[in-house]
Amino acid sequence: MKKVIFIGCLCLMLACGGGKASTDATSSPDQSMTPDIHETDISDSGVTEDQSVQDTVEPSDTMGTDEGVDIPAILDIPEDVLPTDEGSLIEDTFQPPTLPPEPQPISVQTITPSAISVQLEESGLFMCGIGDEGRLIQTENATKMYKNNVYLDADIPPGQILSVTDSGPKTLFGMDNGLVVYEDGFFFNSPITELLPETNVTELHNVDETSFWLRAGSSILSWESDELFEVTVENLPWVDPILSYGALYEGSPALWIADDGYLMALLQEEDGYVAIPVLENHSISHLTSDKSGHLWAISEGTLIRRSPEGEFDWYSHTEPMTGLAKNRHTDDLWIQTNNEIIWYQNGVFAALEGSGGFERIAVLKEEQVLVSDETQTVLISLDGSTPIETIGWVANIAPIYEEKCSMCHSSGNIASDLSTYENWQSGIEEILFRVVVDMPADDPPLDPALVEVIQGWKDGGMLP
Repeated sequence: MKKVIFIGCLCLMLACGGGKASTDATSSPDQSMTPDIHETDISDSGVTEDQSVQDTVEPSDTMGTDEGVDIPAILDIPEDVLPTDEGSLIEDTFQPPTLPPEPQPISVQTITPSAISVQLEESGLFMCGIGDEGRLIQTENATKMYKNNVYLDADIPPGQILSVTDSGPKTLFGMDNGLVVYEDGFFFNSPITELLPETNVTELHNVDETSFWLRAGSSILSWESDELFEVTVENLPWVDPILSYGALYEGSPALWIADDGYLMALLQEEDGYVAIPVLENHSISHLTSDKSGHLWAISEGTLIRRSPEGEFDWYSHTEPMTGLAKNRHTDDLWIQTNNEIIWYQNGVFAALEGSGGFERIAVLKEEQVLVSDETQTVLISLDGSTPIETIGWVANIAPIYEEKCSMCHSSGNIASDLSTYENWQSGIEEILFRVVVDMPADDPPLDPALVEVIQGWKDGGMLP
């Protein structure tokens, strides 16, 4: 029986893994899923586990092993009214959250890194961290690993590295010719490669020590409990999907898929998966998740953020934003433009002084990144020695209230009382809406720079 998803103007019928394949290729096809009704990095370097080189291989309806195990495409797009198992009708009444009417300009500080050091006099084409302190850099001529304060040649199987993710004590590398595992100081080819429909593994996203998501060619696949299965959407084939894992949907980590103008969450349930569209008609080029469960995306030079509660924020900058990099185990976000790298933390955007001209970036850990241009690979450290200004009620918001709002919104006045920190906390959503529409009453709307301060205060956790 097929699984039915009925959301907004897009209805998807999903059953993942109509058949599965294990490393010994002995598994038999699974039964189709039972129905449930639900609502719903920076460059082509493959820098982080959330964003890597994208491919344009045409989608395939089946995936076969040497023994011929097939995984069929079993997703349909039904009409706007669907019969249930009992024959009744389910009406399309869900209205998904939407973006604000236009992006909000960000206010950017400038900070000076605490340390900038050249690592290699070669351009890093792929860069990543390994373990707590290790690093790996692949150049055009070699692959180097940093151990014991020195870079040495890595004994990695031949191939171009496209993606990486940690998986417990192991590190998995997606190559242009399959999967490679790094464990206990050694690299070796993964037998999973033999099961892949395409061998160019452009994305990897770890779930836990026994499961991960990957993209091979234009196929989206899951490895779980020593079995591999493919996720397909019939009549909505993957064109050039971009993946991220970890951002929350209704409190649960989800695999997020951006493809062909759609952004959707893929959620696991007891009997399978459901795909839930949350955004339509937005071309997304980069996608990543943070530790707090937010989803971040680049769409046509602007920055989109979806909160764990399903609310969207939309940001713009004086220059188009061209890439994202992050480690989903931190809340740092690194944004690239043509002329600078911007670091986001606690609701504040800060441009790194001297960061123009770098083409690729890889997040090693909080406040530390590798960057490269055409001639060298550089380590940039912030390490807390360059304090980033936080936005608080007393220092930043109360002065805006006194100057722009207190005439009408003080205690005992005819308008709602906004004289206290607690009232701003509880009313922040309406405040942000009103100040861009019709407030303050005598001179609307509020100066965009002040709106950005209020937005930054909300994004940073509404500090006192």
